[in-house]
Amino acid sequence: MSAYWALSGYGLRASRALYWLAGTMLITVVLLMGFGLPQDTPKQRATGTVPSAGGKATFETSTSPSSTPAQAPKRK
Repeated sequence: MSAYWALSGYGLRASRALYWLAGTMLITVVLLMGFGLPQDTPKQRATGTVPSAGGKATFETSTSPSSTPAQAPKRK
């Protein structure tokens, strides 16, 4: 943020700040178009320590589309 502040003039020249903002947004869009977002979500993992035994417990969860709750039927 300090680099943006130094390069944009911070209030001295509003057009320079807008150009930097537009340039930053353009770079972000180009990077998202090039690399994209991940196709699938990673599995959720919960890790903890069991106090009495001192062991470590790890749980992985994943949800499939078939496990989502069904919509309630509409009343007539």
